[in-house]
Amino acid sequence: MASLIYDEKMLLDFYNTVFPGTDPFYTEFFCLAARKKYMTEEQKRSINLGDTCMMFKSILKEHDERKFLSKIHQADASADYFTDRDGNYIPKDCIVFYLNLNRTNVFKAIREFKSLLADWEYDVATSLEFNNNNKRDNIGKQLKTIQNNLLKSFQEPKNTEGDWLDIDCDIGTDFSALEYKHILSDNIGTKNVYVLSTHGGCHILISKKAVSEFNKNLALICPREEMKNYVMTPDRILNFVNGLMQDKDIKEIKLNQNLAVPLPGTMQGGFPVSFV
Repeated sequence: MASLIYDEKMLLDFYNTVFPGTDPFYTEFFCLAARKKYMTEEQKRSINLGDTCMMFKSILKEHDERKFLSKIHQADASADYFTDRDGNYIPKDCIVFYLNLNRTNVFKAIREFKSLLADWEYDVATSLEFNNNNKRDNIGKQLKTIQNNLLKSFQEPKNTEGDWLDIDCDIGTDFSALEYKHILSDNIGTKNVYVLSTHGGCHILISKKAVSEFNKNLALICPREEMKNYVMTPDRILNFVNGLMQDKDIKEIKLNQNLAVPLPGTMQGGFPVSFV
């Protein structure tokens, strides 16, 4: 089947913009996910899939664009062979690349994973103590998912730290991502705002450092008692974006709490995700 990758240069431009440096105690996380909403009605009837089925979870040991691109190609090559709960092959055109915008703190991820292991050890001990065969069998099944659970700890939003706010805009077809990038850049700064054009609208990425810098500068020129009226917060940024798009067919505009975005340079339900 056709590749989910259509623009390697855009992939790398996005990667190097979102993750400009490296740190030994942080890692990047990406995955493939099958999305039911991109299936045809016939596919929905024949494929046994939840709303989202995550596959090919992966972390990168170091910030290296060649290794990143290699991982993306490995995931793309495997996308033809993922199966649903009944062993049916999942249509490739409903599979999407997702990347966490913010890096995972390795120490936080390992702490969460150790907590899970401690729970499993306790369950094993009690199943043996009370000779509970059913519980023992269930624990055996859980232990076989250990790799997936480790990666889940790296995926978990509460274990991520980074430089970006993400406003997820679900908008109708009458929409120009480039237009709003220019407007937001004029207000926040050209290097501080990026827009991803996606199947359902866009993701607006805003530098948290730029927001912090704005508030620091504001403190230098604004009386303390008036600061609360002008300080830039995520909610105020969200309201500003809402105001910009009030004439559009808006389904939903929200702060993306999990910070996972479709990867520019790849296909999303037949739509080419782009880095504006």
